[in-house]
Amino acid sequence: MKKKQFFGLGVGLSSVIMIFVVLCLTTLAVLAYFCAKADTKLTDKKVAYASSYQDADVEAKEVLFNVDETLLELSKEQKGLLEFKDKYKGKAEVSIVDDSYIYYEVYVTDSISLCVKLKVNLSEDNIVTNDSKRYSIEQWKTVNVGYELEDEILDLWGN
Repeated sequence: MKKKQFFGLGVGLSSVIMIFVVLCLTTLAVLAYFCAKADTKLTDKKVAYASSYQDADVEAKEVLFNVDETLLELSKEQKGLLEFKDKYKGKAEVSIVDDSYIYYEVYVTDSISLCVKLKVNLSEDNIVTNDSKRYSIEQWKTVNVGYELEDEILDLWGN
């Protein structure tokens, strides 16, 4: 009787396939871990920025409240915007631009600030109006103030 030859996969080939599958699954698991870690870092940065923006927004509204109180006081005394600096008692630095605009900024981060520009409603005599609308908000936006870069001469060739 003739013996039939049976060609099976054998132990060697199945071991190689199993090692390949384990390496593929390990690689995918490591990649998934690093993606999750990167997503966590990005989420933490977004949460920190949102929190600092909300704090800056609250501070900007407090400055706006102080500016409004000062404008109300000026309108009751029938005075103009030139006396604003003397009457203003807020913490933030506020500047007057073009004789009818008030400008201030509150920092969100080191490189981003929340800039606010208000147009003060003045009468013909340059006196702050006594209406309920003493000002209008012209600008309330975040601006990238960036970093100051100095011109440095780099001595690359050692001259």
